[in-house]
This record gives sequence, structure tokens and C-alpha cells, in this order.
Amino acid sequence: MNRQTIVETPSYIALAGKLFGGIKRQVTVDFHELDDELALAKVQNQLEARRERLADYRGARESMLSKGLETCKIQVIDYGIALEETNLRWLQQVAESYSKKVPGAKKQKRPRA
Repeated sequence: MNRQTIVETPSYIALAGKLFGGIKRQVTVDFHELDDELALAKVQNQLEARRERLADYRGARESMLSKGLETCKIQVIDYGIALEETNLRWLQQVAESYSKKVPGAKKQKRPRA
């Protein structure tokens, strides 16, 4: 790939960067240093945040469809929705594993697919 090709990146790639925080986003998980109750609380907070983000993405998708935007732009938001659904499933599994260790912990709702 030459430099000119990189400069001429389609605008929907830029849209993906804006929607999903760009390529430099990194997640660090250091739960092994936390007690189980605190780790569970952090995971539950992330679950709630991810659920809200997924709802926002779904709303944005509906808005994009109603405006008749190009298919490539809809595919970008679909990608983001798929990522959030995957993140929710993983976080749910993590929460369930900590819930077994923490007495009296509430079970989390399964994410809506």
C-alpha cells in the first residue's frame, strides 16, 4: 500500500474512528490485583456502560437508516453493534464467574442480542 492510498481513505473509515474511539483505544484488565467484590463491581459498571453504548449505537443505526445513508456507513455501525454485543457477552461471563465467589451477589441480566 502506498502513501497516496492511505491519504485517500474513504470517509466511512474516518466515521468508524469517530464512532469507536479510533485505533489507539486499548483495554487493560488487572482484576487479579482486586478482591472479588471490587472486581465484580467494576465489571457490573462496565456492563451498564456497554448496555448504554449498545442502545446508543442501535438508535444511531435507526437514524442512519431513516436518513437513507449509504450501505457502507450502515455497515460501520453494524460492526460497532457486533463489537458491543461481543463485549457484553464476555463481560457477562466474567460477572457470572465473580458472582459465584461473592456472597449475596445479584445475577446480571443477559445482554440482548
